[in-house]
Amino acid sequence: MWWCVHKFGGTSVASAECLLNVKAIIEDNLMAPNLSLAIVVSAMGGKPKVTDMLLDSVSATASRDDAKAGELLEAVRRKHVEALEGLALLPESVREGIGRQIDKDLEDIRNLLRAVGVMRSATPQIAELVSGFGETWSARILTALLVAAGHEFAYVDARDVLCLECENARSDRCGAVAWEDSQSKLDALLARLGGGGRAQLVITGYIASTTDGAPTTLKRDGSDYSASIFGKLLKAAEVHIWTDVDGVLSADPRRVPEAFSLEEVTYEEAMELAYFGAKVLHPKTMTPAVEASIPLYIRNTFNPSGRGTRIGSSKDLARKSQMAGFTTVDNVAVINVCGTGMLGVPGVVFTAAGALRSAEISVRLLAQASSEMSIALAIDAKRADDASRPPEPPKQADEPRDEPRRTVVFREEPAVAP
Repeated sequence: MWWCVHKFGGTSVASAECLLNVKAIIEDNLMAPNLSLAIVVSAMGGKPKVTDMLLDSVSATASRDDAKAGELLEAVRRKHVEALEGLALLPESVREGIGRQIDKDLEDIRNLLRAVGVMRSATPQIAELVSGFGETWSARILTALLVAAGHEFAYVDARDVLCLECENARSDRCGAVAWEDSQSKLDALLARLGGGGRAQLVITGYIASTTDGAPTTLKRDGSDYSASIFGKLLKAAEVHIWTDVDGVLSADPRRVPEAFSLEEVTYEEAMELAYFGAKVLHPKTMTPAVEASIPLYIRNTFNPSGRGTRIGSSKDLARKSQMAGFTTVDNVAVINVCGTGMLGVPGVVFTAAGALRSAEISVRLLAQASSEMSIALAIDAKRADDASRPPEPPKQADEPRDEPRRTVVFREEPAVAP
């Protein structure tokens, strides 16, 4: 018995029609003997997205626009009710039960928003809690749909399994996965579900808990990350990310009409492509899969027979071409630090990058001229003014200071990464 993880994004579960399509994909393409499935789902997508509406309701309440917040929550409710009404396969009692759960959760959200209204501000913890309800609803609906079709699937709230370590009690500062705690909780869950038998799971993406038990999230685009994390925890043979494109493209089709879907790329190539603008995966998504040497597949929910793209180790790469793809990134500023006094002086690059680090500005690309008299650092264009602002003077006024280096900021777009 081996595990395979499949993650379906918001566009894949955006409506009753989409949910039925996901059910068909699972039944026709994914089920096999000696195979256990873990299906990770996002909140319902489409326009507007459920997660966006939930977060906007928090912001609206904090801005004293209670009417807008109420309209947003009603739109969220209506979106799910319409999906339930479109799933004739579900028994009436099941649809009503899920509807009551959604209504109960929405009332809990309204209670939280009342606190936001009193404070006139939203704490990160409240935003984290409210934004995670969408995944629980879509996962419950898909689980019920699969069970109604005669399959044995269990609903899993990731907050009961996935733990994140935090710097402090603030859930918005959570980051690293608490692997031992998460593994222990998952093993206990599988044991309760019958451990040795054939387990089938539908798991909420995006959401998690702190090691103290407080609800939190993996931040935006966290559902893909959830799939990779559960792939590692389950020791899965493969992780499949189902989205609305035919895999990783060789270039942006809006700029390169001849772009095509790549059959395979390495982990390192996929991370670079994602960092430099590819919209398929966030770089952090791949980290657990890389650590566990689990291949990732990017596939199209609306073209399930398509080959998609395999992301794996370079040693398994069959591609003959050394070029994986061509990407661009927009809204980049290039800082040019130059001066004859830099020639042969050790540590100049360290000093320049360190100055940006002290301002909490990330360097996306760095290049130094062979003459050693200039350094180019690419950063987010929105931080260009912060980067060019003179540093604060030292507290000890008596200490001599070096003359400031000349800094010139150029705004360029796009920057090209081969």
